[in-house]
Amino acid sequence: MDPFLFAHLRGVSSASAVFDFSSLARGIAIRDQMVRALMLAQRLPPFLNSRFGGSIPRPVLIVGGGIAGITAGVALAESGIRVHVFEKDPMPFPLQRNCRSRWIDPHQYDWPLDHWRQESFPLDQSLIRSVCASWTAGRANTIVKNYWAPALPLPNMLRRPNFQPMCEFFGGREVLIRGLNFDQKSLIYSVGNCDSSAGGLGDKSSEAVLYGEYSSVVLFGGFGKEITSAGSHSDGLRSPKFWETDSFEELHSGKASAGAESPVLLSGTGDGALQDLLRITTRKKSARDVYLVLDAAGLAPDLARIQSAELRLERTLNWQDRRGSDLMVDRMREELHRVYLEEVQRVLAKAAATAVLEELAANAPQQLILVSRRQSFDCVYGLNHFLGLILSEYLRTTLRLERLVGSDVRDVTPVADAPGVFRVTLSGPDAGSVVRDTRLVVLRHGMDSQDLLTPEWPAPKVPRPFAPFHP
Repeated sequence: MDPFLFAHLRGVSSASAVFDFSSLARGIAIRDQMVRALMLAQRLPPFLNSRFGGSIPRPVLIVGGGIAGITAGVALAESGIRVHVFEKDPMPFPLQRNCRSRWIDPHQYDWPLDHWRQESFPLDQSLIRSVCASWTAGRANTIVKNYWAPALPLPNMLRRPNFQPMCEFFGGREVLIRGLNFDQKSLIYSVGNCDSSAGGLGDKSSEAVLYGEYSSVVLFGGFGKEITSAGSHSDGLRSPKFWETDSFEELHSGKASAGAESPVLLSGTGDGALQDLLRITTRKKSARDVYLVLDAAGLAPDLARIQSAELRLERTLNWQDRRGSDLMVDRMREELHRVYLEEVQRVLAKAAATAVLEELAANAPQQLILVSRRQSFDCVYGLNHFLGLILSEYLRTTLRLERLVGSDVRDVTPVADAPGVFRVTLSGPDAGSVVRDTRLVVLRHGMDSQDLLTPEWPAPKVPRPFAPFHP
């Protein structure tokens, strides 16, 4: 079997195959998701042709109508394969469609590789001919409006010249795979209609068992539910989700009203948390914009050294033991963080560093609390690692950032006599039992992973490697 398909295989027989692009995927940036989808569209047709003797008799079912599912569906349809795309939201691209604050850039997180400055995807247009694959960096909702949505003439999405629908989108359908009846060459799945206006099964609570024949089932159902709450009173917390429109780039400067402001608390050191750290402290829309300021002032780190350290960790992660703590991975993460910290300290020692960083952080809150379980960062992308570390180190030396390591957010409650202020209780070896009053709480605690298949279909234990930079 093709090695890319094999890495995502969950079940196979003479009648059908199930491929999972949700569980344990590493590198979940938009560009990486699209590359996986385009690779599927390239690799799946030869696989199906070989299994069905040169003619694919039944459609492919794709579960998930985000950018990965839609990209795969349209690209497969363009190659002549009928596709059904089921999405629990009424419209495709549900996360990005209404997000006006998050900036999406196809290549900035390939830093420090030399093509990271390119702002359009793909790097080589001749490699990709799909109608919805090309786009340029921008705000999430603008990209959907200008690039992704125009390629999908709903409701039938994509038709052949003879008007036969090749890729059909079914919105408001939440799917849970119950099982596969390989003997009868049929897929058994449960469908709940999330939108009664979509017709069919009625309200969200209804459920039906349908029998349909699919040559293959592909799961692009996302990476789980985002964890943005803590404690028993979290109903009072307004911690924006990653894809919710926020005002992080428009917050009033703490410098203007330092006496009246409560701190901003950010919990987590993954990529989402560090993105928000950059936006809150610099008011710039993207990591690229922040780095270009440093680079122009001669404050870039040793890129070769960083690339070498990243590669050492990447090779270790390819064989990570997911059953528990992996000592080798932990040691390599600590080593990578040490390399970044040494490079940050070398840059901070340069004469121009103070003035440039002070200008970058001129509108940062006067009090910022960064909470994390360990000293090293948990991010995947090197650009976030370097920028998050240099800004947090600079703000810490200027007494505007308090770093609480070994801590957890235990509880968050609104302060009754102070509208818009939250009381955060922290626990951990370094923080003890500490209480902070804050005006903004941002919790970036990762994802509560989901599985679209029922328990009799065990999830893979080996983490999926990064996708290539482009197909």
